[in-house]
Amino acid sequence: MKTGAKVKFTCCIFFMLLYNIGNAQIVQQRTFDFKAGDEFQKETSVNSTCTIQRGNQKLDVSSTSSVTKLYKVKSVTDKGYVFTVNIQKMEDVLSALGQKLIYNSGQPLDSTSRIKKALNYMLNKPVDVSVDKYGTILSNNTEVEFANDTLLAFTGIQPEVFIEGKTFGLLANFKSDKLKKGYKWTNTSPITDKQKVVTKYTIYSKSDTSTVIKFTSSVSDGSVNSNTNGTYILDNKGIIVERFIQSISAGYAIIGKTIYVTTRSSSIHETCRKIPSNVFAQNRK
Repeated sequence: MKTGAKVKFTCCIFFMLLYNIGNAQIVQQRTFDFKAGDEFQKETSVNSTCTIQRGNQKLDVSSTSSVTKLYKVKSVTDKGYVFTVNIQKMEDVLSALGQKLIYNSGQPLDSTSRIKKALNYMLNKPVDVSVDKYGTILSNNTEVEFANDTLLAFTGIQPEVFIEGKTFGLLANFKSDKLKKGYKWTNTSPITDKQKVVTKYTIYSKSDTSTVIKFTSSVSDGSVNSNTNGTYILDNKGIIVERFIQSISAGYAIIGKTIYVTTRSSSIHETCRKIPSNVFAQNRK
């Protein structure tokens, strides 16, 4: 299958993650207070299954993956902050056609595997992202092209895309303390000229330390339909400390005179924690 068709099938799920609750301009914006050297570690686990069918031919692909990223405040500027984002480690198990591919960034690289080389390409490629005091992305230095491989999208590991004008992925930029339990709203964000994400949110619970928000999202453009639901947990500083996401998509593409049909389901769990500033000092002793 050509790369363009593959992306058509799979990208909508991952773009949903980009349009998080921080992009819903519903109440007063939150002002973030970071210090140079602040570090946050995010761990993401993804379980996914995908089926691609062409006539009587069918390919079933399943994967289990985990990614650990470090978000560090590189500097404080007049406009806000510069974060450095870097993938520290990755693990992935991909099963298809009775074969199993196992990738572990802590192990020597198998240079004969295109998929492993593509995954390894994403490792230790720091990206600087400029963010204003409200958590909105101002710019980034992602001039380097992303790794590309026909089956890379099915590993469950995708490059993080930083879009100017969107909220930085760690943050929710509205003041949830102004919202009450049960409050609901809807947000619509474009993906492409023909695709848009429609997301409905509900404040599920609130406490002195956190806010729990439930959501459902949908994407449809005639050839791709996706439905996602999940939960965000925010701390009282606006950091998204945990996310649970379930997604199902189905679609088709016509290449030449051949129709490809695909279905995919994904389960995503993310946790984020601030690394205590004294950890490194203790390690140096």
